Amino acid sequence: MRLNNLMKYAALAALPIAFIGCGSGSCSSDGSGPTSLGTLPTGQSVMISSGNIPVNATKTGASVATLSVPGLASDQTVTFVMSNPQAIPSLLFVPKQNTAGVKSSLNNVNVSRCTVSAEAPDCTIISATNGANNGDYAANLVYEMINPSATGSLNPIRYNITGGSPTPPGPTPAGTIGMSLSADSLSIGGTITATYTLTGASEITSDIVVTATSSNNQVLKAYNDVNECTLSLTQPTCTITESGISAGSATISSTAGANYTIADSTTITVNSSPDPTPVAGTISMSLSAESLSIGGSITATYTLENSQSITTPITIIATSSDEDVLDSAAASCDVTTTNPTCTITESGISAGTATISSNAGANYTIADSTTITVKPPIGYAYITNAATVSRCYVDDTFNLYNCIDTGSNFMSPSGIAVSSGPNNYAYITNSNDEVTQCSINPDDGLLQNCNKVTITNGEDPAGTLSGITIYDNKAYITDLVANSVYLCDIDPQNGNISSNCPATGAPTGLFNQPSGISISSAYAGTAYISNLGGTATLCSVLGGGPLGKCQPAPQVQNMLGVSISPENYAYFTSPTGILACALNSPFGSITSCTTTGNISSPTGIYSVASFVYVTDTTANSVSRCTADPLTGALSNCEATGSGFRSPSALTMKPRI
Repeated sequence: MRLNNLMKYAALAALPIAFIGCGSGSCSSDGSGPTSLGTLPTGQSVMISSGNIPVNATKTGASVATLSVPGLASDQTVTFVMSNPQAIPSLLFVPKQNTAGVKSSLNNVNVSRCTVSAEAPDCTIISATNGANNGDYAANLVYEMINPSATGSLNPIRYNITGGSPTPPGPTPAGTIGMSLSADSLSIGGTITATYTLTGASEITSDIVVTATSSNNQVLKAYNDVNECTLSLTQPTCTITESGISAGSATISSTAGANYTIADSTTITVNSSPDPTPVAGTISMSLSAESLSIGGSITATYTLENSQSITTPITIIATSSDEDVLDSAAASCDVTTTNPTCTITESGISAGTATISSNAGANYTIADSTTITVKPPIGYAYITNAATVSRCYVDDTFNLYNCIDTGSNFMSPSGIAVSSGPNNYAYITNSNDEVTQCSINPDDGLLQNCNKVTITNGEDPAGTLSGITIYDNKAYITDLVANSVYLCDIDPQNGNISSNCPATGAPTGLFNQPSGISISSAYAGTAYISNLGGTATLCSVLGGGPLGKCQPAPQVQNMLGVSISPENYAYFTSPTGILACALNSPFGSITSCTTTGNISSPTGIYSVASFVYVTDTTANSVSRCTADPLTGALSNCEATGSGFRSPSALTMKPRI
């Protein structure tokens, strides 16, 4: 029901990338087809288009494989990093933003990593094989996941070089081994941990035995006399525990054969006082809320209390009584005496109730939560962006959440309106002569089956469409350039909007760059049209739908959007502020206007219940303001929803 008077055109280019999936019985086990490199903590498989990638060294920079993660949720991302010590041959990622081709990708400083999401679930891998020797190679692959936060290693990416130099004799790269200590000091009877990590190795076929030696076994010695641990490509990390025997200092020396030099630790001090006796303490749980909406989340916070010297992490596991209603992406977290708090996030999946049960082993009893209710959203909000349309859920406090892009066939979308009642259709004006009409999925509010319709006035195409509103199965559309309002019929059965839309309303001069339009049924069908180039226009909706009896509203000048509130106020937006105007019965004439709200660059506006929503193109935000029913003043304007990009118009539809 709003507008976007700024028309932005952007040329987009992207590398063609094939999506590789792995359905039932379709994954190759011989390396000739799509192969899983491992599984993320949330269960999604990390796929590569071939388990053994053939690379021709004579085709430097050729695209050789695709890495993908099918099934990511909208709020999940995974960043992959390839760690390969060999400068040649190596594998690199093609950055999505690079449109200059593979050759320039090789010069990009960040081609060693890529990030995938639900919107971009794959990465292209290229080879940098100039001067490479023939043979089999492997590139180690690690990941960092967001929502939930997790890191780990996957199986190496294997590839075979042909067409290059003959493979020279000699062993494959051994990599390096680093060591880190959990502490530089401890008490008599206490322990520290030396962690050894193998990096940069490829094709290591036998285990690597690491040995740790204390410079003074009377001060510091291996716990239970176990001074060795084993590293391999599949297990690149191992630990050795050292015990404090008596007060003093010692140094740990580490060896792993002739191929490795492991730096000695700093001096380790053993203090005379022993570690205190561990005390288990208790674990409590608190919830951020006892209800949420579908697609929303709550946080369970666990706190270890009254403990002492608990250094081994205590793993807390949360279980939902009904995972179809309430589920956790990562169902565990750890606490210690020094880090006594951790959280587990639970997500609302479907409407219903569930209870979280938590346990942390035999030493702890964690009280179950009260019953948690997952509620469906009360409706859907739709916001036009620079090139997309967002759908947001509306919860029972009228906040927006779970906002995602939806629909298609848009070209700089400007205004948006939805059908009322049980009909589920949306209509989006584009910044040309076209309207995109979409059906609305009643289950999730997503736009689908979107098609463009070219609008004409019976003879000529429209100019630049802007605002749109729906009233009594008719669409009223403003045209910024033609200084017109078009009247379009809508078929209530299939939602189709007519393309032949005659101009209606004011005589010449009363429409001056009309932008927003809103119609109030409370005032005998009065239409309010905001004009960018002059005063607002008020018209009556006559029998059959045409606008007539139009007159100027001199109190309102040079405005963008308009919305009529249930509390008998008309709200207008301009690039510099919001105007609240009182309406006078019986025909809704404007009697007085005052500036209100604190939105820096308001564009679109929409009123519902006791709230007014305003888009801000500069801040890329939508704000929910509380409207005073007696004065129309807006207060407590706070951002709601997320992911908007130059938002302009917005509207809402109740969930039916």
